[in-house]
Amino acid sequence: MPSLRTLITLPGAPDFHRFVEVVSNCYEPGGPRSKGGHEPDEKHLSACVVVLRDDVPVGRCAFYFDTGAVLADPRTAMVGSYECINDPEIARAIFDEVRSLARKYRIARLIGPMEGNTWNSYRFSDTNDRPRFYMEPYHHAYYPLQWKAEGFTPLARYVSRIDRELVVDQLAIRFKDEDLAVSGITIKPLNKAHLVQELALIGQFSIEAFKEQFLYSPISVEEFVMKYHRLGQLLVPRLALLAVDKQEKLLGFILGIPDMFSEDRTGLIVKSAARRKDAPSGLGTHLLRKLEQSAVELGFTSIIHAFIHEDNTSTRRSVTFGADPYGSYTLFEQRLDSR
Repeated sequence: MPSLRTLITLPGAPDFHRFVEVVSNCYEPGGPRSKGGHEPDEKHLSACVVVLRDDVPVGRCAFYFDTGAVLADPRTAMVGSYECINDPEIARAIFDEVRSLARKYRIARLIGPMEGNTWNSYRFSDTNDRPRFYMEPYHHAYYPLQWKAEGFTPLARYVSRIDRELVVDQLAIRFKDEDLAVSGITIKPLNKAHLVQELALIGQFSIEAFKEQFLYSPISVEEFVMKYHRLGQLLVPRLALLAVDKQEKLLGFILGIPDMFSEDRTGLIVKSAARRKDAPSGLGTHLLRKLEQSAVELGFTSIIHAFIHEDNTSTRRSVTFGADPYGSYTLFEQRLDSR
């Protein structure tokens, strides 16, 4: 009979390499997972769980707690960095340890997969039978089935849509530019010569703009800048557009990232977008139109509207722009008796 044991570790510990080794034991060398996937974020990371069979690491997850007051009621923990061979016994061993940790911290709800908060990687793809785009983690298609078998149920659903037409309405863009100019509002590209300052401006804006979004957790402006600064050369000024008023106050922005996995690298991903509630009507749509205009002029042939909550108005906007379904994703939860 194979022997199972569970290991609890953390980054920097002498045995943390066993957590890392799970990936190579779950996937073929050089496959899609080798391009990146869910990895732990050390903020609020309480434990890294590893399940070993005959001393071979074959399953893992990260357990996060203390992710912000918004998620404190009911007392909530996040489960991320999930990897597992196709064996329900190993999945059960992972979640038995997770539930043991939950009892220790009197956790009433588990949410995942999520690397601590929504600023990091989260959600499972419902299928993996299509080419994935840059920043879309790859995982085995049976992972969601393992979670469901362990009592998790869907908490939220998301979609990605792709626009392969990129029809630019030059007249609508010109008229809206003129209307905004009358109000002292201009659309300008990201200034990479002052990248840190620009990212700090976008970060402060995003932290405020996303406060009412589902599962929001606060982060600092410095953390935001660090996350986006890592994108480095992928940030193209004409694909990062800021709407500002006469006082250079930010009213809205849209950020596009080249899809490094697309054929000939001619795909673009809408990474993030937001506008102030009191911004002029139609500003969000105009920013998207301007982004499409820049994309076409720079030689891009498609745009993916990535990871949109199914109830978000951005979903309706992407449909209006002719975007077709491309991917769907699920975030799970499990309610626990925390006594």
